[in-house]
Amino acid sequence: MKVDYGELLEFIVDLAIVFSRRDCGLVLAGFRNLDSRRDPYRIFRRLEKDQCLAVAADESRFALRPEIVERVRAVSPTAQWHRPWDGKWRLVTYDLPESRRRERILLWRALHARKLGLLQKSVWIWPHNVEALLWELVRTEGVPECFVGVEGDRLLLSSPAELVTAAWDFETIHRRQARYLEESAGGLGAVSKAKSLWDLGRVSRMEWIAYRQAFALDPCLPRVLWPPGYRGEAVQQKHEEFLEAARQRARALRAS
Repeated sequence: MKVDYGELLEFIVDLAIVFSRRDCGLVLAGFRNLDSRRDPYRIFRRLEKDQCLAVAADESRFALRPEIVERVRAVSPTAQWHRPWDGKWRLVTYDLPESRRRERILLWRALHARKLGLLQKSVWIWPHNVEALLWELVRTEGVPECFVGVEGDRLLLSSPAELVTAAWDFETIHRRQARYLEESAGGLGAVSKAKSLWDLGRVSRMEWIAYRQAFALDPCLPRVLWPPGYRGEAVQQKHEEFLEAARQRARALRAS
């Protein structure tokens, strides 16, 4: 069974920082389909081994370590929106022949995964410093010497808004975020109807998948670069409403 520990960490952080071991086992069993009742405890042991958890001496309770909580929160869209922009664009380009197609595909995937904007066939842009990212790619992907990054603070014959809409697929981003907003009321209703932590875990997992899909392509640019009609902030607000409702429902179910 492959476990996405990032999902588990995010879910634990959002629902409650501290759980009883029994309650969290029930929640996670609903959050992800598991093969047996023992699986949640194997997950806990793995998280503990990876130094993600601080466990009480009697093993009755555990909490995420503060540095893990901060690491999860640091990747939130809100944190990225509030990053200051220095007005400079970073351009990344490379020239790989067809005979090196495999390297081209790997490099494309690596840059796409980091949400850089594809301006042209092999020209990518980003509004923040990319030097550390480029060195990471060189080390992990074996990028050839024809790979180069350029930094500039002037645009000719184009505006920042035109650059943003050309480099990122905001039509698809808008569509996905609109879908999330349309379905958000149903998620809140499902939380209020959850009759067990198992049910709540399943509902929360479905909401998390929809939320992640809404931001899957979104580069979460600084606010000054948002395109007209951007719905990311509205999605984040609805997601936080869902999390608060889930926290309250979890408390009520544990109390009962």
